[in-house]
Amino acid sequence: MAANKLEEKANEIRSKLVGLNTYNNNNAENNYSGKHKNAKSDGDPHGKGTGVYMDTENGGSSVDINGNGTNIGSGRTNLIKLNKYNKDNQYSHPDTSGNAGQVHI
Repeated sequence: MAANKLEEKANEIRSKLVGLNTYNNNNAENNYSGKHKNAKSDGDPHGKGTGVYMDTENGGSSVDINGNGTNIGSGRTNLIKLNKYNKDNQYSHPDTSGNAGQVHI
């Protein structure tokens, strides 16, 4: 029995939500892991990863890549056009050699 009303309500809602969960451990193809169809970035709005460690350039869902349709210019393909930094104009740190004595730790 639940200790209080909050726990009772949580147990009630949890049982409803577990029933809606499409991932389960009873079906090997439906376990959520890096190999699940909804984990891979394959052009649909679900997946994020590519299966390559730390590949943040190529992954993402269709919304991440192309935008959400509501916000004009959203999505990586549109935003990359606005970015003045690229492989030919990379980030660099400023010359701080003249800053001697300005900071004391």
